Amino acid sequence: MNRRRTKKEEKWSDDDLDEDPDDLEDFLKFSDEIERDPTPGEFVLTRFVKKNSEIYYVAQIVNKINDEFEVIFYRKNLKKENCFVRPTVDDISMITKNDIKLILPNPIQTGATKRQQSFLSFGLTFNSINLR
Repeated sequence: MNRRRTKKEEKWSDDDLDEDPDDLEDFLKFSDEIERDPTPGEFVLTRFVKKNSEIYYVAQIVNKINDEFEVIFYRKNLKKENCFVRPTVDDISMITKNDIKLILPNPIQTGATKRQQSFLSFGLTFNSINLR
């Protein structure tokens, strides 16, 4: 993924963040391990294998404890495509680096009202994966 940086701020154009769903799916299949450890505050895409299916979740890194990461899982918004919201009651869990498939770009708050501003978008299309 090509990203353009300007000055000291990290900024990406919409063209850089718009991913073809097939490209994201291919990337997730072929990337066995992320290049670096995520830091607290960053968002990641996690994968869990259940029986014959893979389920993906968006999570925010809270803390790193030894070789595991404490995360808060976000929920996919059913009304607004490719947006996520933090649940009222935090869904906190410990995951390993092997569960992390992708470190996501910084989220964008969407919406005009305070409630809608709690929706986060990452500028990626997740249509081709089983994301919850």
